[in-house]
Amino acid sequence: GRKILATGNGRCNLTNLAASPERYSGTDLRPAASLLRRYSPETVLAFFEDLGLLARAEDEGRVYPASGQASAVLDVLRLACARLGVEERCGWEVRSISPEKRGFTLTPAQGAPLAAQKVILAAGGMAAPNFGTDGSGFSLLRALGHKIEAPYPALVQLRTGTSPIRGLKGVRIKALIRSFANRSL
Repeated sequence: GRKILATGNGRCNLTNLAASPERYSGTDLRPAASLLRRYSPETVLAFFEDLGLLARAEDEGRVYPASGQASAVLDVLRLACARLGVEERCGWEVRSISPEKRGFTLTPAQGAPLAAQKVILAAGGMAAPNFGTDGSGFSLLRALGHKIEAPYPALVQLRTGTSPIRGLKGVRIKALIRSFANRSL
């Protein structure tokens, strides 16, 4: 849930009404196309509406909870999981996932292994180790036989002195940037 709370500057992007495979990166866009056919923005919004979450679209099709609070998204997801009898474990680091006849065995860093009928691995990439996205999910997937495309950053921060730009925190812009190294302008 920590990653949900951090997305969209604390507002949690639910989807984008302009989502299309062409907006994704990679050598093979078929997986993106397949997922978008199955989970279109309208399908995603209907899912959250069924959970009781109202949403609103903003510029360029970005959709956020109507409350503007990522915590609302986390709350409805946790309540839905509780209604379905899903056991929630926090701070439980999975070291390996082993396929079994009727599901999987998850082995933690500490404690007893856990049997599961299904596993959803949502570990993220490597962008925010403080939120648990430290790249460890890649090794779990490789061990299960999945092929991992070489990751690269899609959104990056520009580092500069902070005092002249402090008021711009969280502002999103489209821009073309040219970088010159060891050259005088």
